[in-house]
This record gives sequence, C-alpha cells and structure tokens, in this order.
Amino acid sequence: MEEIFIHETKNTPKVNLSVENCQFEISGPSFSDNIYQEIYEKVLNWTENEMSKIDCKINCIFNISILNSLSYKNILQILILFTEYHKKGKEISITWYFEGDDEDNEELAEDLSQIFDIPFTIKAV
Repeated sequence: MEEIFIHETKNTPKVNLSVENCQFEISGPSFSDNIYQEIYEKVLNWTENEMSKIDCKINCIFNISILNSLSYKNILQILILFTEYHKKGKEISITWYFEGDDEDNEELAEDLSQIFDIPFTIKAV
C-alpha cells in the first residue's frame, strides 16, 4: 500500500497520505504556480487508486492557510472523489481547520460543507 509524505514549503502544503494509518492530511500554504504537478496530481492519483483500500474510518484533515484558484479546483476534485467513496459506504469525514480570524477560509469551509454530502467539521485554530 502506497504512502505519500511531502514536506511543506513556503508555497506548498505538507501532505500525509497513508492507507495503513488511515490518514489523509493536507496542511499549509497552497499557492505555487505549479501546484498541480507538485502536489495535487499525486494526491488525486492516490485518492483514486489507494483510498478504496482503506478499511477503517478516515478523517480527512485540511488545514490550508493560503490557497489559490488552482488549489481550490483540486480540492473540489478531491471532495468529489470523497463523496463518491462515501456514497459507496466508505466512512469518511472532513475536518477543515482555519485561522481564527480568517473569515474567508471559514466561509469557504462552510460553503464546501453545504455542497458535499460528507460529515464536515469546521474548527478554528
């Protein structure tokens, strides 16, 4: 079972994906011009190919401090895949963290929680 760990940089988030440990986490800034090639291509491929192998409940953590429109588009794609897995009986929940004073990020999380039919928790840090 494949695991992915990518260290955070000043423009890209930390990614920790593990079938064995039931982990899905993306945290940090997400605004590189090449964010798809650097991060989200790998995350989407992993989600499509490995997520179905997870036998336990998985809490998917998003703690993205800054994101650009390309990152947003890729997160939408991830959430679409999560919704498909959830509809097939996979136990998936989302926890979206935001800085306590970041109203835009909080509003984004609220919008996403209404769009997607997945258990969604929004927490200030």
